[in-house]
Amino acid sequence: TSAANAMLMPNTWERYRPSSGSKTIRFQLATRTSIDFVGIAATNAGTHDGGTIISIGYASSVGGSIISLGTIEPDENNSAVMRVFSAVTAAEVVIIFNSAPVGSGLELGVIYAGKSLEMPHGIYGGHAPIVLNGKTKYQSTRSDSGNFLGRTITSQGIETSYKWRHLDPDWYREYFQPFVKSARKLPFFINWRP
Repeated sequence: TSAANAMLMPNTWERYRPSSGSKTIRFQLATRTSIDFVGIAATNAGTHDGGTIISIGYASSVGGSIISLGTIEPDENNSAVMRVFSAVTAAEVVIIFNSAPVGSGLELGVIYAGKSLEMPHGIYGGHAPIVLNGKTKYQSTRSDSGNFLGRTITSQGIETSYKWRHLDPDWYREYFQPFVKSARKLPFFINWRP
């Protein structure tokens, strides 16, 4: 469906809002390529209809039979979800809602599929997991006499950072530098301890 193409945009403002019922959506890749992850973000699937399970799969040829890659189950915070699997060669990435037909109101903002950039070694400290690192800005209100009257949240979100040391310079130039260039303009999925 052409309405699902909104999920291919890197922004999280546009959303695919399917009508109720079972759905199978096939995203055709530019060429057959190796993929080892599918990520979905900017969705309300974790809270929609008490939680909507999204089945993912692929087809090795355009219009070919669908091979299951498992499910994605967004959490009650509707956080981004990245499913990692053994590499497959795909011509299409497929998402399916058929185990329990969805009701109206489901929103899906972004789908990514591709080949993960696997770091050559782990992080040995200096990382705060994003789900444990909330960031809130607020403004307190006080009376003329200085008494606390309340607080208004002006922005709320989460953030994280990653630090790697001792990366091989050749590996960095070949693999990580292209990622850095892309990440300056486009969002990305990251999977800490997949």
